[in-house]
Amino acid sequence: SLLFFLLVLIGLGFYWTFLMKETTLDEAYKSYKEGESAATVAARKEAFNKALTIYNQLNEKYNPEMGNGRLQFNLGNTYFQLEEYPLALFYFYKARQLRPHDKTLAQNIETTLKKLNLKPQDQSF
Repeated sequence: SLLFFLLVLIGLGFYWTFLMKETTLDEAYKSYKEGESAATVAARKEAFNKALTIYNQLNEKYNPEMGNGRLQFNLGNTYFQLEEYPLALFYFYKARQLRPHDKTLAQNIETTLKKLNLKPQDQSF
């Protein structure tokens, strides 16, 4: 019965971690969407910076070198919205390592390169 109790506690711990991660992702997504629809430049920057803070915290905590690349994609999009194009490009390229066939990501890379006055390079590896 002690073993069962310990297993339940461990299971609850994993579940709690999962719930907190999902809640945090939802909060970041909500802030990002608020930035997209903000009425003022100040509100836009505030919302995108809040989303960026959350995404960076998740990136530091989980350091996802594997997975689906969604976090890196979101970091790239958020930096792009804040007109931090070099950082956006950095995270788009990190995402591309995990999402090599993502057409939206390829378009985001191309658009960011244009913002930086750089020529798009061969997207294949």
